[in-house]
Amino acid sequence: MTTSTVSIDQSIFRPEPLESTAIVPRIALYHRFNEAGDFTAFVRSRGRIVQQISLHVASSNAPHQVNIDVAEASGEKPDCPCGPTDGTTTVLKGGVVGFFSSKGSLPYTVYVQRAGPDPNVVFNHEEGMPAGDLISTMLLLPGDYAALETNTSSRLPITVVRAPARPGNPRQLEPVIVGIGENGFSQDNLRIAAGQTIVFACGVPVRVRVQRLLDPVPPGPAT
Repeated sequence: MTTSTVSIDQSIFRPEPLESTAIVPRIALYHRFNEAGDFTAFVRSRGRIVQQISLHVASSNAPHQVNIDVAEASGEKPDCPCGPTDGTTTVLKGGVVGFFSSKGSLPYTVYVQRAGPDPNVVFNHEEGMPAGDLISTMLLLPGDYAALETNTSSRLPITVVRAPARPGNPRQLEPVIVGIGENGFSQDNLRIAAGQTIVFACGVPVRVRVQRLLDPVPPGPAT
């Protein structure tokens, strides 16, 4: 009999806060490009640039969404002159580029600047997520959490319960979309299942932090 060993990245279960200022395996950022042209995305980790990505935003004949794994850089490279990655990532004007991390516990940051003689920065999530962008996060452990938004000083209580058992009929849980506007979160509270994705839709510039509280774990599963 052939056996295999499955390795699980235990870092995804750590209760550290998730913030829109740092890309880790349970939080992803989606930036919308509303202008055509050429751009360069710089991925940073531990204070240095570890990846440089050429982006082309096309007016037609391009995908509406592309996703970039920022963890593809090992983190062991020296400061760029690493140069751009091979090829150019192309997305449609008005489309989104998702930045996510598939492994490890190192936090990554990304900033994007226009290519050419006037390399002004068009995206830097450390300074805040612009209106029109999305933040995706997933909470894996049951318990009580809170989402905090700095610019509007708003708070969203989140209760995470065990995922419902569906024997013989497994299905993926639908993401829950929460808007953030001038008055804060679009919902007063949120109840989700463990492993269910939350998508924060930014109607205004935001900075979001999701942290676990010390409240008792809720007893029942989601319905």
